[in-house]
Amino acid sequence: MVAVKVDAAPRAFDEAARRQALANETGSADLRLGGISFALKRSRRVDVIRFENADVRATLATGTPQGGWHLEVVVRATFLATHRLEDSLTVVRTVALLFGPILAMRLRRFDLAADFVGFPLRDDDSKCVVTRARGVTTFLAESKDVDEVSGVVCKPNTREHRATGRVTGLTAGAGSALMARLYVKSEEVMLAGREEKRAIEHALWRREGWDGKESVTRVEFQCRGELLDELRLRDIALLPDRLDSTWQYCSRWLRLIEQGSSTRQKRCRIDTRWVAVQSTIFRHRSSAATRDRSVRTAARAAQVLGAALSLSAAGGDLRPIDLGATEDGELRDEAGFAAAMTDSEAQTWVRENVHAVLSQVGDRTASAFINRHGPKGAVIVIAARFNATAARFSTVKQENGETR
Repeated sequence: MVAVKVDAAPRAFDEAARRQALANETGSADLRLGGISFALKRSRRVDVIRFENADVRATLATGTPQGGWHLEVVVRATFLATHRLEDSLTVVRTVALLFGPILAMRLRRFDLAADFVGFPLRDDDSKCVVTRARGVTTFLAESKDVDEVSGVVCKPNTREHRATGRVTGLTAGAGSALMARLYVKSEEVMLAGREEKRAIEHALWRREGWDGKESVTRVEFQCRGELLDELRLRDIALLPDRLDSTWQYCSRWLRLIEQGSSTRQKRCRIDTRWVAVQSTIFRHRSSAATRDRSVRTAARAAQVLGAALSLSAAGGDLRPIDLGATEDGELRDEAGFAAAMTDSEAQTWVRENVHAVLSQVGDRTASAFINRHGPKGAVIVIAARFNATAARFSTVKQENGETR
């Protein structure tokens, strides 16, 4: 998944909007740009246009996208399975150039996988999965537990997936920047509607000596977010040469151990099945990538605003936004309220309202610290927090003799 900033070509954006309007009326339409065709479906969204063909799925932001990322392109699994990685990156660039010169490209997510025979999943494997971040729980998630029970206790670090009473998959680190999946791929491709994927996977396996009968297990790592920042992998041009170092990092972040081979989990022997995983080579031998923990993820703007709005509302200071009405007297929704503004007016409105609520809760927060700690005590607490936060985001690298 790649995000792209382009120097927007109005003609391409207008054509996409025109064809989306047709799709909204008829249920579907095609979009042709630069000799390439895409399919569009009816959509209720007014700010994005989704289009696809056999090679890619993509989303185009039609307004003023956050951070200026106009386009998101996802190369389909069938294309990835039948082409070199460099070809897939070329496809991303080709699609992006349809909407204007490329200003920047940024990797948002990629999945790295390898298939193995002689790797049966066992009923007790969930107890043998260990990650660097945490141990495992003994709670085995069935669908009814995940669907019907809420709370942290009922969200195990390692989840089992079963079919006809057998373990057919394991998931570790669900929802985090690094997630692992182990599942029986030879059964997954036999599901209805996956005939094309089945043919592709079977052909690839047979090319590597598969007998057409033996079970095939896929080990897959999903990398995104802060992990890509800390591995310095946002630049897609670096990806082909970093496959092996990333795999080595991931296959050491998660291990499958021989439970009981030591009194301490960290000293347990690696399961022979996982030895094969750690020995996998995509292009060349490589040591594990180094995760740069100095690349810290700060609180996001949405989190800051959410906390401010909550504090303001709890104090009785937050008032709803009057969205007004149309000339016909109909109440406007948020989209209609925004549509009545120019881009300049919208930017001013956002800045004024965000500044207002942050200023309001700033006074409330300062008063809360003073009331709790006293004036001088509040100075000590606030100064310490300021300095600690600045230190957390500093590095040991020095420029002109100063620590940054």
